[in-house]
Amino acid sequence: MTRAELRALFEPVLAGLGEPAQRAEWSRYLDYHARRYGTLMEVVGSVAPRRVLNVGPMFETHLLRSAGATVDTLGFANPPFAPREGERHIEADLNDLHDDGDGSYDAIVMAEVIEHLHTSPAIVLGRLATWLRPGGTIVIQTPNAVALHKRVRMAAGRNPLEPIRADASNPGHFHEYTLSELIDAGRAAGLEPAGVRAENYFGASRGARAYAALGRVLPRGLRHGFTVWMRRPA
Repeated sequence: MTRAELRALFEPVLAGLGEPAQRAEWSRYLDYHARRYGTLMEVVGSVAPRRVLNVGPMFETHLLRSAGATVDTLGFANPPFAPREGERHIEADLNDLHDDGDGSYDAIVMAEVIEHLHTSPAIVLGRLATWLRPGGTIVIQTPNAVALHKRVRMAAGRNPLEPIRADASNPGHFHEYTLSELIDAGRAAGLEPAGVRAENYFGASRGARAYAALGRVLPRGLRHGFTVWMRRPA
């Protein structure tokens, strides 16, 4: 998905925002994540789900709907991406999921969320797995904790991660994961690894595009972001 295609898809959403500052902020966010969204939709397309649970009802909800899926959402409500007819929103604190799910979803999408949670990923993924039908797939996107640029910053004596923010509603990243940590957490949750894509897909600047090209020749463990998908055993 190109940036132009993404902008065209989200133009009605952005036009419905009342605040110009919010429109500008969301537009920058879409530009920054455009290539990541392309990867996400390719992976989700390979699963071809009819019913999807999107964890954290943001831009991914609109993307998944555009591909023809029925998309329910889990987390805190986000009015611009409210449920359509035949869909539902499940209000929940992702750090404190207790109730078992209904085992009805073909796929769960958890994109750029898990790093914001302070609860063990094995617990979170184990709870989410109960919402999947047997054989269903969970797709996770998250930054790589040990990407090349973070190692360079650390070698220079700089912390590669931002401090936890004062705003409890948007605390930033509590913990970023290595690929092995994600796989181990999924296995502990009873999920079976099904695939990985590691890419430098963040950013829209000239430097970000150059870093993306470098990512094609870097070892997988040094790339900027992970897209990991796992299946609930049939």
